[in-house]
Amino acid sequence: MTEAERQHRWMVILAFALVYVFWGSTYLGIRIAVEHIPPALMCGVRFAIAGVLMLVYCGLRGRTIRYSPVQLTHMAVIGILLLMGGNLTLAYAEQIVPSGLSALLISVTPLWFLVLDSLLLGDHHISRRGLWGICGRQVHCSTVNCGQR
Repeated sequence: MTEAERQHRWMVILAFALVYVFWGSTYLGIRIAVEHIPPALMCGVRFAIAGVLMLVYCGLRGRTIRYSPVQLTHMAVIGILLLMGGNLTLAYAEQIVPSGLSALLISVTPLWFLVLDSLLLGDHHISRRGLWGICGRQVHCSTVNCGQR
């Protein structure tokens, strides 16, 4: 393995670890936040801060951010569905449901996409490696949440 391949491998591992930590801690963070802040306010502030940070990052990288009104409309619809339909609903649910259970329930999303994609598109197949990854993730999430009440 060359030095470039070795460095690339470590960057992939680092990226995976960061996603694992930040995405996994999201549910605990939401649970803690909704104990002190109304869910809608928490979600609004959270995504406003994230949006500003992404715009600053793009600006520092020299990327221009220009979209047509049609593209902005499409992005607004997607944003409303994902952020209000998904995350805001999750934030309200975490007032009652334990964060581990909510993470487990959200973790089945790839399985739903796989099933719906196969049913709607017909001839779509996932690789054996991808299937093992999805199943392994489910086993892991279920095992971690096994003893929680």
